[in-house]
Amino acid sequence: MKLVFATVVYVSGVFATVVYVSGVFATVVYVSGVFATVVYDPVECGTQSCTPGYVCNIQEKKCEVKEPKDCDDIKEIGQNETKTDVFRIRPDGTSSFFVRCDMEILGGGWTVIQRRVSGSDFFKDWKTYQEGFGNLDTNFWLGLEQIHYLSRQDRYELRVDMTDYEGTTKYASYNVFELGDLSSGYELTVDGYSGTAGDNLSSHNGQPFSTYDNDNDNTDNNCAVLYVGAWWYKTCHQSNLNGDYGNDDFGKGLNWLNFTTYYKSLISSEMKIRKVST
Repeated sequence: MKLVFATVVYVSGVFATVVYVSGVFATVVYVSGVFATVVYDPVECGTQSCTPGYVCNIQEKKCEVKEPKDCDDIKEIGQNETKTDVFRIRPDGTSSFFVRCDMEILGGGWTVIQRRVSGSDFFKDWKTYQEGFGNLDTNFWLGLEQIHYLSRQDRYELRVDMTDYEGTTKYASYNVFELGDLSSGYELTVDGYSGTAGDNLSSHNGQPFSTYDNDNDNTDNNCAVLYVGAWWYKTCHQSNLNGDYGNDDFGKGLNWLNFTTYYKSLISSEMKIRKVST
């Protein structure tokens, strides 16, 4: 047999080798010193049978490796789909990168784009927000570019989970979420609120993103500087989840107006997106 290629992937403590041999794909997994072939109910594709980790190329009638485009794909493929963890994805039109996948809330499949759980400095410049920063296990911003590529490839919903210092948890969901490209200033499109925290994001709809060194708000002041954050500021904000952690001064903390008012900061926030079910 002629070996065409072999790709070794390391995910959550598991080595997986995707091998293409003479027109046939196979996944071989190495776990704790034991090799095992992963077997699922196959899908017929010409003369081949494709497992859920692969897609059928209808024109060429052969199985091809399915690269996950988001955490919903990770769940579908079956990589620890019930466990929240870090995985590698590759959205359309860009190179691969690691993301945190929430596999627990409402059936899982959520790609986390922002997370605050402890003291952390989010008062960053434009370039840093473009590229993303932080630790996927604790506090991070995924990156404006990455969020744009994720949200443009399909229809996505947004969920924001929040907890205050008294331990009260609330959420806000939006059945429409998309981030524009660089030329739009990463303009926010959001609609269709439901939840318990109140709708404090729709007022930012249509706004470009602002940082202290790239002011795109609708005021003569610099909202990012005034409120120690980076957001889709308008005049200035009803929410400020990238604000100054633990700061209870007016509008400077992790605020969600209907939940915290402007004088209290959240202890945690998590923004996550998922493809809308059709």
